[in-house]
Amino acid sequence: RDAIPLSSFLTSGSYMGVDIIRPSIDWCVDNISKRSPNCEFVHFDVKDQLHNPHGTISTKDIRLSTKEGSVDRIFLFSVFTHMFEAEIVHYLKEFRRSVKSNGLVYATTFIFDDIILAKARETNLTIFDLRFEHQISDGCRINNLTFPLGAVAYTMDKWMEMIEVAGFRLLTPAIRGSWSGAFINELDGQDVLVLEPNEA
Repeated sequence: RDAIPLSSFLTSGSYMGVDIIRPSIDWCVDNISKRSPNCEFVHFDVKDQLHNPHGTISTKDIRLSTKEGSVDRIFLFSVFTHMFEAEIVHYLKEFRRSVKSNGLVYATTFIFDDIILAKARETNLTIFDLRFEHQISDGCRINNLTFPLGAVAYTMDKWMEMIEVAGFRLLTPAIRGSWSGAFINELDGQDVLVLEPNEA
């Protein structure tokens, strides 16, 4: 969703896309990198129950092949929706190492409170039946006990803890998505966090 349009006008700098799903990376190499050499795609063989069950490493083993303070923008679409707190903090710290002082991180997530949960269970707007009925830790709920990482949601307070410990702050208040029915957002179904380095 971002590599294809960016490849059509990216004339300086470079783009790196990463994923744990090997066929997706292979497709991008064959269909994007070959016509846009400044677009690179990297497979991380992370073990994941749903998306890469035969993976050989854990999320916390990942170190991005980026120089310190070299990245302008980082985009994550429906990545943190499949991670627990320790893995999210690991990624955020890697992002903090990698981004420039004026760099930004755009990440989608599921943010909940009692009102949002009640609305989500009333409206059931998605095909995934996002009810988040199972609390597994303070500020964290999952949607399915059989597939814990299928969908993970956090309170805003928990997100603020993770953001702060990783050295970021919110650029703007969280942008609420339309997934629960509690908010109207025609641009994104998931909630959005835009982060900037905390230089304080």
